[in-house]
Amino acid sequence: MEENQNLEETINDEEEFQLSHMDKLVGVFSEPSATFEKISRLTIKNIDWLIPLLLFIIVAILSNAIIMTNPTIKYKIIEKQTAAMEKRFDKMVEDGRMTREQADKAMDNAREMMQSNSGTALALRAVGTLISVAIIFFIIAFVFHVFVKIFFKGEGGYSSTLVAYGLSYYILIIQVILIVIVSMIFNRMFGDLSVGSFLQISKSSFGGFLLSKLDPFLIWFYGVLGLGLAKVHKSPDTTKYVILVYAMWLGFSVILYFLATSMPFLQGFIR
Repeated sequence: MEENQNLEETINDEEEFQLSHMDKLVGVFSEPSATFEKISRLTIKNIDWLIPLLLFIIVAILSNAIIMTNPTIKYKIIEKQTAAMEKRFDKMVEDGRMTREQADKAMDNAREMMQSNSGTALALRAVGTLISVAIIFFIIAFVFHVFVKIFFKGEGGYSSTLVAYGLSYYILIIQVILIVIVSMIFNRMFGDLSVGSFLQISKSSFGGFLLSKLDPFLIWFYGVLGLGLAKVHKSPDTTKYVILVYAMWLGFSVILYFLATSMPFLQGFIR
């Protein structure tokens, strides 16, 4: 009995030694179900979600810097952001929360910051990306974890959910790189690679919002995430996990869309 237990531990140790992070990265693209199945039998490593998260942040920062080198795209982005800020400041002036002089000064400062390519401005944008991406990553992973626990009583801990969510981020990294390439080719900013973006249909309409969900990379990402969550939480039924993930993605997106119609500041969070 003891010999069998030692043999099993040896096999597990050898499997863990053979399954490097690079193996897991490749497996996410080539055979996600089998890869997450192997991960579920090994010790969960925080490095498996930390590396893809950091790579995503780096790629996001670099992609923004590259896109802003295109003067046409930069001008359109600044004009769109300026128009949104003007509406907010006008509303604040109307409500008596600031004077017109204060609003004009704030607008000038904001416009100067957006147009600046100084080291300070670039550093602030990078820090902003780092903080926002990290916060969103942990919050969304936690929401998925809670739902998995509530509906399916998943066996894995929060760290298991982080690994499934983090490794799936490699798909989003590819998406961001392609977004940069497509944006530079079409000479306009793409927020995603959806049908709606290629047809230039605004997300402000419900039809445009639905078309923005027809993004092959996002569909791929959430499908792999569903498989990953099922395997790391040791469930034999992957279908229900995949359905839950897609339902949460679309359900929360629809809720946020309708909330944004009455609270315009949420428009920027519609994905």
